[in-house]
Amino acid sequence: MGLNNVKDSCMLVDFLESFLDKVFTREFLEDECKRLETFSSHGRPEELRYLKPVNVHRAARWYKLLHEIKANSYSFDLRFSSNVEEFMKLVLFAYSMETLIEHNVLQLDKSSFVGRLRDRGMFEPLMYQAMIASNYASKGFDVVFPELSGGRVDIYARKGDVEVYAECKTLKRNEKYVDVAVEVGSWLSKKKINILLDITLSETPRDGKGVKKVSSIVERAVEEGKQLKEDYVSVSFIRLPEHMMGSPPINVKA
Repeated sequence: MGLNNVKDSCMLVDFLESFLDKVFTREFLEDECKRLETFSSHGRPEELRYLKPVNVHRAARWYKLLHEIKANSYSFDLRFSSNVEEFMKLVLFAYSMETLIEHNVLQLDKSSFVGRLRDRGMFEPLMYQAMIASNYASKGFDVVFPELSGGRVDIYARKGDVEVYAECKTLKRNEKYVDVAVEVGSWLSKKKINILLDITLSETPRDGKGVKKVSSIVERAVEEGKQLKEDYVSVSFIRLPEHMMGSPPINVKA
């Protein structure tokens, strides 16, 4: 059964689970899920450490999400919008892989491809490459992945006289911004301070010292009760009437 034969949400979730089993193998997925559980079982959500990325294969997150959806009567818990986003990425990836396999662009028994699939660091770019390549394949282009054979180009596609060389890059969130949010958010939660906080940085903190510097400027601004601009850090905030449970709203931007 392919995606085109899916008739309802239950069939879709079951198909996606079967797809992950086929592409990654159940043994690999269960091993990665155990790693995910190990990372998730320590600490408390209010510590805000969950903002930091965990080094677990994305397929394990998808696999866990599908099981959560099934346990919730095949429905989403809409309090967590990131789950909806991840589900849509899984659907797009499944469609892309199905298209590429159907057009003999990729084979699951090719060792170089399987290695890239299971590599935690390499899977993310491969996921987007597959999405782009499938678009060309579905429009009648002959598509290859030169990089999988040691080439430099991510995707090469050809149809008649038209040739396409594609490099697939994604913009990544700078982890130092996340570190700032964790540092400041934890302090606000500990002090039970309820504010809408806006932090503007004209340059990115380079290391832990830079993160501490931003955090100390924010703390001083809040304690002095005024907007503050110092070096490359600008802080403004609005006080709210009462302390909220959970993570305070923080906007950290360049």
